[in-house]
Amino acid sequence: MALLRPSGELDLATVEPFRREVQAVLDGQPDELVIDLCDVSFLDSSGLAVLAAALKSQRARDAGLVLTNPQPIVQRALVLVGLGTLIGAD
Repeated sequence: MALLRPSGELDLATVEPFRREVQAVLDGQPDELVIDLCDVSFLDSSGLAVLAAALKSQRARDAGLVLTNPQPIVQRALVLVGLGTLIGAD
């Protein structure tokens, strides 16, 4: 299992380091990737795109992706785009 814990806003202006971090972890082909979103205060479409790409990559290998502890505004965005099913228990 691999764990990532991004912080702050994940938007067009700030998402690139997160994208690189996720890709580096995915390159290690973890059986499960857990992304703890407790410190993410905002998530726009660029952040959602990184999460969707991570999901696609993990599913292609029959591996898992779990999102934990999203703030309410982040959880709302995840649910609206269909990624709410990835939200796991704390």
